[in-house]
Amino acid sequence: RMDLTKKSIQKIIDYCEEHGLDFQSLPEIIDEPKVAPMVRGIGFEYVIKNYLINLLKKNDNLTVKKEIINSQLTVKGDDLQIYERDTKKSFSLECKLAKNNSFSLGTKNKKYSHCSIKVMRSRTLGDEIIKRLSKKGEATIEELKSHKDSYLYNHFDLVITNLRNAFYITNEDKKFIFRP
Repeated sequence: RMDLTKKSIQKIIDYCEEHGLDFQSLPEIIDEPKVAPMVRGIGFEYVIKNYLINLLKKNDNLTVKKEIINSQLTVKGDDLQIYERDTKKSFSLECKLAKNNSFSLGTKNKKYSHCSIKVMRSRTLGDEIIKRLSKKGEATIEELKSHKDSYLYNHFDLVITNLRNAFYITNEDKKFIFRP
């Protein structure tokens, strides 16, 4: 169970007031089918960030970073980075949830338990962005056009996944519920 403090609750109340949200409606807002997957996805980034910080706390050479970016501005951003001071090298990490309700004990083609992980962009690349990115040398226009919804194979150093999402189903009220 979470350790809620008066300070953390006040931060949430202040956030709601600043953005014109009704604090009492916040649970319903977060539970909306458009919102819940995004909250779980971004929340997973913070879980991994805190896990890595704790794991590496005795290593003075490695630092975990999380930059806050606006993906609508199509700025290339990693979910997380591990920075190595000695080499001044950063390793990019992408945090992806398993596809909703994708767990299977087996299929005709796969005789083992599995689920799907979709490493997809949250925003499809438009023609203007493709031109801009190709000028930066990330890839050619043709490569970027063929991967409008997907990342190129070399976009990240590591992809970290959480299989929990594979066990979420949508109930008759169109709400996501955890059903392992």
